[in-house]
Amino acid sequence: MEPRIDVIQLCIHDKRLFIAIEGEIACNHRPLKPKVLLWFDNGQEDRNFLMRITEIRYGPGESCGFKGEFCCELEHVFSKRCIKSFPFNMHFDIVYDDNYYRKIRVTCDPSTFGLQANSYNIEFVNQNSFNFYALKAKESVLHKSWVKIKNIVCNIMIVCGLTVMIPWGILELLLIPFGLIPLENKRQAMYERMRKSKALSLTDKGFYLFNRVLRRLKKSLIRAGYYGLSVLPKKSKSVSFISQRSKRIEGNFKFVYEGLSNHSDIKLRTFLNTRTIERMTYKDIFCFVKACAYSQVVLVDEYMPAMYAIRLKEPTKLIQLWHACGAFKTFGFSRIGLPGEPPQSSPVHRTYDYVTVSSENVRVWYAQGFGLPMEAIIPTGVPRTDIFINSEYAYKVRTDFYEAYPKLKNKKILLFAPTFRGTGKETAFYPMERFQPERIYKETGGEYAILIKQHPFVQNSITINEKYSDYILNMSNFPEINDLLFISDLIVTDYSSLIFEASLLNLPMLFYVYDLEEYTSERDFYFDFDSSVPGKKVFTQEELITAINESDFQHEKVDQFAKRYFDHIDGQSTKRVVDLILENL
Repeated sequence: MEPRIDVIQLCIHDKRLFIAIEGEIACNHRPLKPKVLLWFDNGQEDRNFLMRITEIRYGPGESCGFKGEFCCELEHVFSKRCIKSFPFNMHFDIVYDDNYYRKIRVTCDPSTFGLQANSYNIEFVNQNSFNFYALKAKESVLHKSWVKIKNIVCNIMIVCGLTVMIPWGILELLLIPFGLIPLENKRQAMYERMRKSKALSLTDKGFYLFNRVLRRLKKSLIRAGYYGLSVLPKKSKSVSFISQRSKRIEGNFKFVYEGLSNHSDIKLRTFLNTRTIERMTYKDIFCFVKACAYSQVVLVDEYMPAMYAIRLKEPTKLIQLWHACGAFKTFGFSRIGLPGEPPQSSPVHRTYDYVTVSSENVRVWYAQGFGLPMEAIIPTGVPRTDIFINSEYAYKVRTDFYEAYPKLKNKKILLFAPTFRGTGKETAFYPMERFQPERIYKETGGEYAILIKQHPFVQNSITINEKYSDYILNMSNFPEINDLLFISDLIVTDYSSLIFEASLLNLPMLFYVYDLEEYTSERDFYFDFDSSVPGKKVFTQEELITAINESDFQHEKVDQFAKRYFDHIDGQSTKRVVDLILENL
């Protein structure tokens, strides 16, 4: 049975598209959760969106019916502003299990299209796609005047804001030698209350507003500083490593930095700062804009807010060495229509020239999440996974670990590494009352020592009973989580992308997902969590303890999972990324 889609509604109003569909696929008597991708292509770049599936129903035979809908701003579909008005094509793909069907056959009745205040002419072609042609609209004198007024007011506000920042900047500069940031304690107290979902006081709300204003002003300062320095000539080949994730060179950065160090003609710069934009000092801002302005290639390894305050000038290239492997939880523009979705006009992630990923299978999801064309997503492999075929490195890690923790030599190691809850870095937490390490240690007969590695965003303190402190360890400050995999015998996680690295070492895994239904509705996944995760799912502490005692891990799923999400397991991923950088110098 070939998949099909019926377009039951298509409306355009003020450059905003709404589309609703019904479809059918073969399910072979198994429950499926199909994903429908809506593609746009203007001949210069492509872009795909994930439609929201609103209903799934199973027929009497081997069919699965579904309904879906999606809404987007046509003006902000493509990332390159100069080609927004080009004619473009729209079509559908369907993904379920390991099946990927491209340009699905479509039926529709164009006479039912709702086109109001429309700026596009639409043509249904080839039974599988639509062509859109932009209609030229003459701007009124009133509209042109309003745009000019807005620009003038904006410039006046920026000048006034920067003037107000002068005394604030002097205060920051005076406190820098003492390692102090003004109002830091107030900021931490406010975000702690937000993490615990407590009501904010009137002064908290005022401080939150102050933070937002300060963030905007510092973005303006970053922008002005960058465009001022970028006019200066670049004297030598230079690559900058910019991260808000850690103050150390680690993860993918570490391997690429070492790979580039062999090239003596390349100057390597770093800006490693964990402060948010409003907390960046004047010195931080200068170091950041200098690293961006003086480099031909700028590397980032995660969401870096300050990076989106500027648009790098040609020929400088921005390359994202994303810290996670594979494609697991939806992120970025894949979340349009879900809580916490980014504005479609946001430049966040859309300014990358290239993104390096682990395999061909995940390119489509990264293109979607970052709002980029497919050609920008390069399956080089992930540099930090190169160590997994290095037996000498693995031996050294194990030796160093057991020298530091000799009492664990005769124990199996259980690594508990959950992802965070919350909306982002400032409000991240994990409810440790849900995981009871002392109880697990006792009821599994002390067979496993337990290492707890929180997500870097989570700042919750962990209290461990002194009685168990030799065998239950908080490793949240351990610099490299991949090193802990070499000494682990069992991984307990939930929705962490650590599962991809763990699969390369063929480690057994348990998925402790007490909030799976809630997390799925709020965050969602790129694949069907129930059928695809490489291990057994447990929902309570009792089920977790039973699975450990019975060694019931569904370990047979791990090998196939690794083959699906890694094209390269050859120790050469770093070399491929370095070659990509060298091509752009």
